Amino acid sequence: LKLSPSSLTMEEPVDVADRLFTAGKFEASAEAAAEALQKSGQMMSSEVAKLLSRRSESLFRAGRISEARMEAVTLVKLKPDWSQGYQRLGEALLALQEYEEAEAIFAKGCKLAPSNKVMQDSLVQCRVQTARAMGNAAFQEHSYAEAAKHYSLAVKLDPAYEEIHKLYSNRSACFYSLGDFQKALSDAENTIRLCPKWSKGYSRKGAALAGLNHSSAAAFAYQQVCLCVCGWLCVCLCVFESVIVRVCVC
Repeated sequence: LKLSPSSLTMEEPVDVADRLFTAGKFEASAEAAAEALQKSGQMMSSEVAKLLSRRSESLFRAGRISEARMEAVTLVKLKPDWSQGYQRLGEALLALQEYEEAEAIFAKGCKLAPSNKVMQDSLVQCRVQTARAMGNAAFQEHSYAEAAKHYSLAVKLDPAYEEIHKLYSNRSACFYSLGDFQKALSDAENTIRLCPKWSKGYSRKGAALAGLNHSSAAAFAYQQVCLCVCGWLCVCLCVFESVIVRVCVC
């Protein structure tokens, strides 16, 4: 029996989608998975599940989050005992800022795969982002003490959070608004330590120092803002040793 060259190089549908995904061709990967799913009548459910998972992740990477969510929902219904479906769905829900649903989905995934570190980390990240979002919402309502509690929880949940400098910055803004300038200064210094090229850390420090009536030090902190290369702009006016700053959170 002789095999033709085409049969020797033939790939399984999921392998094609995986190869395109690995090459960073997320749209093509999603389409390849979709084409294979249209012909999935003779496939085993495990193969269909792999294609749904790959399509969901490809759509997610392509920025088509709502579609990624739909595929993940289908995947969870097909294989409710497979933790990867919950990972895909949780990621999509988190990106859509549906925090409560995302946390519930990640928690289910952790129960199915308690030793899965990726799932465990995703649950923690979800809780961090939930706390951060609640802090931002409380800050916008001028509930600064409540906002500070949410930011503190986020910091405690994951001290290695990639944007923890923003949590310290936001909490510094809360303390500044509450008139606790010493705590505002401490958080501003943590912000600078963690991200020394981010201008907002220096603006937080300048505001706190101005609140403590350390005008010269405040002025120097604001000079550092001008030396930073990041894009957040702060307009400050130093008149008769007073400083006017714009306070916001991110």
